[in-house]
Amino acid sequence: MQPEAPTAPHDEVPMDADDYLHRDDAAFTELYRREFARTATLARSLCGSWAVAEELAQDAFLVAHRKWSHVGAMSDPGQWVRRVVANRAVSSFHRRAAERRAVRRLGPGEQLVDPPGPADAILERVADLPPKQALAIAAVYIDQLDAAEAAALVGCSQSTLRTHLQRGRAALRAAHETAEAEER
Repeated sequence: MQPEAPTAPHDEVPMDADDYLHRDDAAFTELYRREFARTATLARSLCGSWAVAEELAQDAFLVAHRKWSHVGAMSDPGQWVRRVVANRAVSSFHRRAAERRAVRRLGPGEQLVDPPGPADAILERVADLPPKQALAIAAVYIDQLDAAEAAALVGCSQSTLRTHLQRGRAALRAAHETAEAEER
């Protein structure tokens, strides 16, 4: 009689590395399919350009894929990806502000821009807000997160989120009124 082959704890069949990779790839692919459009829309509202937004979203998912063993174990990996996008959008905002200051110092030049669409004026105004206000407005009104989720994304308390929203709405209202007055 031959001895029984040893079994894994709890009678589970151990997975080899390829099985783990395929399981993780499936979970990551599902996250990407479920969250990419939402993440890119958030990025667009923060940076003002679809091209930059798609790049920010792709970069965030690339980081998530590289850190998938950590990110995939989170209760809401989509929230983590959106936070990466928000952080990168804030960094992009600071770079753009520095670029605008440099352009003002150097003088006007030929500028290439995307043709405006119907929502572009609003999204441009949101992108011009201070980063925390832009992120709060985008999270609540564009991404339609509830207050707790939006506060977590912005990295503040819910009361501070309400302050960012109030200031952001006031700035958008003022910009709209200024634009209307200029059209008359």
